[in-house]
Amino acid sequence: YELGRARCVANGRPWPQWRRGCWWAAGALLVAVWLLAPVAEGGRLLWVETLQFGLVAFGVAPLAVLAAPSGLVGRGAGSGARRARIRVPRAWRVRGLLVVALASFLAATIAWRLPMAVDAVVRHPGLVALEAATLIAGTWLFWVAVAASPPPRPLFDHRLSRMVLAGAAAWSVWIFAYAVGFSGHPFYPSYRTGTNPVTAQE
Repeated sequence: YELGRARCVANGRPWPQWRRGCWWAAGALLVAVWLLAPVAEGGRLLWVETLQFGLVAFGVAPLAVLAAPSGLVGRGAGSGARRARIRVPRAWRVRGLLVVALASFLAATIAWRLPMAVDAVVRHPGLVALEAATLIAGTWLFWVAVAASPPPRPLFDHRLSRMVLAGAAAWSVWIFAYAVGFSGHPFYPSYRTGTNPVTAQE
């Protein structure tokens, strides 16, 4: 990241300091996830494992999007005429992008909270790296649309659609969390140990 930033700055391309700060903040959160790993694995603490997931999905992923240079998505768009066509797409194309963004967000976030996935991470701690990679890649378009950074610009002009997108994603995550928290039995087999696993789940 720093090598790319230095090269772009040397070529006269602007690179705001806040983007650089977002990158280092994302890196710091990844370090925190790594430091929490022994606690989550050794103590079989569900709240620690959940905190790891939350830091990656709702901390590292959006910060990585904000850290990306403003022209990253638009690079290779071609001529000015072609870029103009991309900036003013048909409504169905924007709606399609938003549907894909929401679907990929839900697939990435909910899939890693299913009992099978959580238990697999407990048995094979190395899967945390795969979890982080798929969460960042799977939610990238969603955070681009919601945060309006970096381009593509077409998504930025549909604020109501972006608000609906953010609301749908948030409520989907909350509903799944409620289902886990209010479950009357241990939701994750690997975390059935302890005095009261249901309380820990809540």
